[in-house]
Amino acid sequence: MSGVSDADRHAVDWDQIRAWDEEYYAHVFVTADEYEHRAIVGTDGDFIELSDGTRLLDFTSGLLCTNAGHRNERIRNAIVEALDRYGFVWEGWATDYRARAAKLIIDDLLGPDDWAGRVRFTSSGSEAVELALLVAKLVTDRPNVISRDFAYHGWTHGALSLMGLPGSRGILAAADSREIRRPAGVPMQGVHFAPAPYCFSCPIGHTYPACKRGADTLACIDSLEHLIRTLGPDSIAAVVAEPIFGVGMFHPPAEYLTQLRELTREYGILWIDDEVMTGFGRTGKAFAYQHSAGVTPDLMALGKGMVSAALPAGGVVMSRAVCEVMDRYRWETVSTFAGHPVVMAAVAANIEWMIEERIPERATELGRYLGSRLQELADSHPCVAEVAGAGLLWAVELVRPDGSGERFAPDDRHGLPSGDHSFSPSFFLAGECEKRGVALATAPPNTLRVGPPLNTTEAHIDLGIEALRGALDELARVDTPSRSAG
Repeated sequence: MSGVSDADRHAVDWDQIRAWDEEYYAHVFVTADEYEHRAIVGTDGDFIELSDGTRLLDFTSGLLCTNAGHRNERIRNAIVEALDRYGFVWEGWATDYRARAAKLIIDDLLGPDDWAGRVRFTSSGSEAVELALLVAKLVTDRPNVISRDFAYHGWTHGALSLMGLPGSRGILAAADSREIRRPAGVPMQGVHFAPAPYCFSCPIGHTYPACKRGADTLACIDSLEHLIRTLGPDSIAAVVAEPIFGVGMFHPPAEYLTQLRELTREYGILWIDDEVMTGFGRTGKAFAYQHSAGVTPDLMALGKGMVSAALPAGGVVMSRAVCEVMDRYRWETVSTFAGHPVVMAAVAANIEWMIEERIPERATELGRYLGSRLQELADSHPCVAEVAGAGLLWAVELVRPDGSGERFAPDDRHGLPSGDHSFSPSFFLAGECEKRGVALATAPPNTLRVGPPLNTTEAHIDLGIEALRGALDELARVDTPSRSAG
């Protein structure tokens, strides 16, 4: 990393920036009194740099989005080229960049799977999920949608309604009491939740693989079918499911997605595959659904990695069967920034880079190395109960170091962010890793998310692991009351 020069850093009055930031910006996660200003002066490759000169290894690719690393040269050059040609073009007109980006997705990435028909672009992954819901309801003329416990699908109204993490549904949470203010109408009418395939801590009390009915069907799939039959399959537009839970942060058992797809096909229900976090090489495949042989979606939501977060972008891929319906009608909808030429230039450059550099294969190879290093922690450290991953997306399950297997935060993914927070080991570890030069963006209190850029190096993985090892040692020394003691 070249780093930011002292001259560039000092060209900005960071005290003034702090004052403006604290006074004028509407911050998330914390109250105004709790907010701690921390400014980033620049990013490059695997690293981010703070205004005080601190350099941090980005071990979660921002929010699992900088797949190509920060400031990838090919993407940057494509943006500059497009800026020299274009200002704004709305989606009623075509550009060469949009046509190329669409062709790359439908033909080059998805062509071998023989299902994809068309793609429409959006400005974010949340907007993509919103659009996929709209299309599913239009095509099926049905009102209901099924999501799952612990799912994360975005922050817009429909996407937020699919949120299976109660503490993340756009709520206001008081810091000095247990008061919670929930946005009216969230979840929206017609959204229902099925059990999550979270085998480490099954929400319906089973143990994998003993949970299988007839040594085959998973208990969570049986529960999903029960919900479908209770609602009536003719009333359900779609099941929305990430192949891997990117914010809920766990990996379902290998047979889960195949069984979910078989079930939705049996009942004539569309599957919306949310690949906003898992797409574009993150898991060692172009898209995570490809880990399950013979499985293809009806609609697929895209975002984040499709442009390596260089600019805001999202999209929805529609199957040929869905397109056959949509193509017969005038579609009365428009998005100001859908297919913006500068964004499309970046998308096309990102995908071409991904193909030419064989990024999914590279993610698979680096993922084996990262997994082996994480497994060393699981084998040696009392706070690590399990690690699971695919490509460069890994989950680290955290428990108390006393051998009880008990969680630090008993409410886990059902916790709410109000009042005096219970201890969160994942946030604690993120803080300790930062002291050691590594940045982690994490979510569930008892599970750590690890996902470096897809063109990282083994040396950088080693840096991250050693920081995590030191942080885990500090976690083992933390004295917090257990549930049994409380």
